[in-house]
Amino acid sequence: MSGDAADEYDTLERLTALHDKSLLMVDRDTQAQPRYRMLETVRQYAEERLNEAGEGDDVRTRHLLHYVALGERAAPDMDGPRQGEWFERVVAASRKTCLPRTHGARTRRKAASARCG
Repeated sequence: MSGDAADEYDTLERLTALHDKSLLMVDRDTQAQPRYRMLETVRQYAEERLNEAGEGDDVRTRHLLHYVALGERAAPDMDGPRQGEWFERVVAASRKTCLPRTHGARTRRKAASARCG
């Protein structure tokens, strides 16, 4: 999502609409930040449609790179005063990284591999 307020508002409206239709669940982390997740059956259906449209690999790569970037942002603060905050974010994110790790291993994306070290 870009930093543009209109884009953020549009994203929030879309997430709210999906939640209202019971297609997304909202969890709150310890700092009351919303975390959205799909029901597993919805995620599987969406993945099938993406694969049928030939977009599955691209979306999985973007998903992988999102979590690589999160790790890069967390690294400098993992030994400082914000360690607890970042630890919670990384642990919460780790629950969602099975698919990105599998995709990264399967496709051997050079950009993600280089960033992961």
